[in-house]
Amino acid sequence: MTKEHTDFIQSIKTARKQLQNARIKKDDSAIAKAEGALQKLKSEASPEEIAALGKNDSLRAGLLAFVVLAILLLCGITCLTSGGNDNKEPATYEVNAVEMAEYGLESDPEPEIVPEPEIIPEPVVVEPEEEVSDATPDGFTQASVSRVIDGDTIVLTSGERVRFIGIDAPEVGEPGGSEATAFVRDLIDGQIIWLESDGDDTDRFDRLRRYVWIEMPTDPRNEQQIREYMLNAMLLEAGLAEVMIVGSPKNATLFRNIVQPPTFSSAPTQETGEVLVWLSATGSSWHDIDNCGRMNPARATQITLEEARNRANLSPCGRCNPPQ
Repeated sequence: MTKEHTDFIQSIKTARKQLQNARIKKDDSAIAKAEGALQKLKSEASPEEIAALGKNDSLRAGLLAFVVLAILLLCGITCLTSGGNDNKEPATYEVNAVEMAEYGLESDPEPEIVPEPEIIPEPVVVEPEEEVSDATPDGFTQASVSRVIDGDTIVLTSGERVRFIGIDAPEVGEPGGSEATAFVRDLIDGQIIWLESDGDDTDRFDRLRRYVWIEMPTDPRNEQQIREYMLNAMLLEAGLAEVMIVGSPKNATLFRNIVQPPTFSSAPTQETGEVLVWLSATGSSWHDIDNCGRMNPARATQITLEEARNRANLSPCGRCNPPQ
């Protein structure tokens, strides 16, 4: 046997030992690497080297068989000298993989027991039903409109009357009164609204003082939402009401900024030849002069004497003695 054959056989032995050790350790990566190295050695070997390897394996197999036979013979002699006790188990000798590797023989690897995957049932997720809340934010109440009196006063289905905060719309029969009333009626008559309190809860006529929202705002302080959804502000922007501040409402500055000039016709003039009188803001009396102590000149309007006479709810002022 040449030196080349000896080196080849030694390389095969080394590769076999590495493969056997990897199998004992159950290292998949090392097993694959060792198998690849062993296969490469065999594929690159010459026919003479393969033949020399076969002879060497045969010799070692015979040697291993001789060793096993000697061990078995020794065990038999031991059993005979021990008195042949049937209760004793015969001695055994296990040839392990390491010893087989010493003789250049490959042993079948122990089958790897792959545990069955544990089947974990998927949890059943029961989503809670979404609760629908009828609650409204603090300071807001929901209500239904029964009747529209004029541009700034309505009646609820509960029988309560509501006076719009911060504005003064013309009374029915006054210039612009029918337009303001129609504007409010078209938007909320018979509809659900949202009422927001601010300051005094009621006025001197026991009417609720409220901001009237045609839609619930997400942010009641947002100017854009006030302009779009608050009826008080919508009347001011449409030129159908004037600003009237009582107390310190939070939207006073905004109302003064967004109010538009009246869109309705102005008060009558003397050019028509008709007699004119002054109408108080409460609409209960007519006056001859604009400085009557029972009237606020800043909120007074002029109407004809004939129109004042035709209103059932009006009477001449007893202090300034207007035309009758």
